[in-house]
Amino acid sequence: MTTTESRTTAAVTSAEPGSTHRPWQEGPLPEIIGYVGAALVASAGLNFVSQSWEDWNTTVRLSVIGVAAALLCSAGLIIMGFAGWRSGLQSEHHANRRRLVAVLFALTAPLVGAFAAVILDAQGRFTEASPWIILPGVVALVAALAGAWCAPGTMTTLAVAGMGAWVALATSIVVAENQPEWWIPILSTAFGALWLAAAPRLLANPTLSESLGMAWLLVTLGPAAVTDLAEPVVITGDQAIAAWLSRGILVVLAAVALTLFARGASGAWAVGGVIAAVLASMGLAGQTLGWVAALLVSGVVLLALSGLLLALRRRTSPEGAEDKVATSDPVP
Repeated sequence: MTTTESRTTAAVTSAEPGSTHRPWQEGPLPEIIGYVGAALVASAGLNFVSQSWEDWNTTVRLSVIGVAAALLCSAGLIIMGFAGWRSGLQSEHHANRRRLVAVLFALTAPLVGAFAAVILDAQGRFTEASPWIILPGVVALVAALAGAWCAPGTMTTLAVAGMGAWVALATSIVVAENQPEWWIPILSTAFGALWLAAAPRLLANPTLSESLGMAWLLVTLGPAAVTDLAEPVVITGDQAIAAWLSRGILVVLAAVALTLFARGASGAWAVGGVIAAVLASMGLAGQTLGWVAALLVSGVVLLALSGLLLALRRRTSPEGAEDKVATSDPVP
């Protein structure tokens, strides 16, 4: 056998399913090197921009952001083209390229939003009192959704979540300027419910989408629910309404999340439901009885939830399944 034939045979063998050997070009090494290099370039760019940003005029700022966004987007489109565009990118054969395109599009989205923000800031419209503050987030969200459609994956899911949070925060700022404070938990709950209803069905990684939605609700409702917990004081007016409203929503969230988990939903609902129950119990007990009581009540709630989940697992598991697992000999 000639040298050429030997190399051909080795390449074919390495490409066979189940083979433990494969050409290094098909492994994760090039991808890892590319991500590390991109991270270093991005870090250098951010440091450079942060040091010089205040000295730049609007034209220079737009040029820097626009060129960076154009380069990232163009690189993603070129890779998509080589992979056969969107249909070809979905193939497992192009999984590495799909991940790379997802990263490029995920990084493009916030730059698109920042480009819009700089334009509005130059016109004096990017202020907390102006509804225009919402527009950059909306533009970035559209860009992130486009990226998630072209190259679904973890990074584009995170990009959509981040840009969605940008929209939600900007909207909350505008509402807080014109409406009572208790509007904030209502608005946060509406955004969270919308995300949990749509994102797991439309984006890749449903469990990640559910985890992000639960995290949003807990982060936005939790602080209000445990207001002045260490030193209970009487809060009045809009703060009191917002605090009690947040606690009530957390109680409902805990009940819904644990019910869904008991019916077969992912662990994101279990974790979120338990944390929501703890936050609600700490807020309710701490506001009226103090910090120590809050800890005690939260511990009792956790023990009760543990017993409930164990009971639900025993009820939904096949009869005698636990005994069989415990007593059967290990399978060789």
